Amino acid sequence: MPNIVIGEISIKNNFKGENLLMVSENYDIELQYNYINSLFKSNSIDACICGFVDYTETAYEAFLFIVEKNNIESFLLYTPTHIEHLIKEKKSWN
Repeated sequence: MPNIVIGEISIKNNFKGENLLMVSENYDIELQYNYINSLFKSNSIDACICGFVDYTETAYEAFLFIVEKNNIESFLLYTPTHIEHLIKEKKSWN
């Protein structure tokens, strides 16, 4: 269902562009970080919705955020270490 989540967010906010859905056992922050940074460096994108959605019959979990190339404050916080910290912080809310 992550592709539907991305589609609904894009429709609601009138976002245009491409999307990519990666399926894996665990959220691979390093892979996502390296991929998004390569797109920023090649000027292929200006912004990206990142994160993960995990869904089972009994529960779901989602962690999504936006990274913008031109927003220096956000971009500086987009590191694997910072994302891991945010995920741990989110889990403590439950």
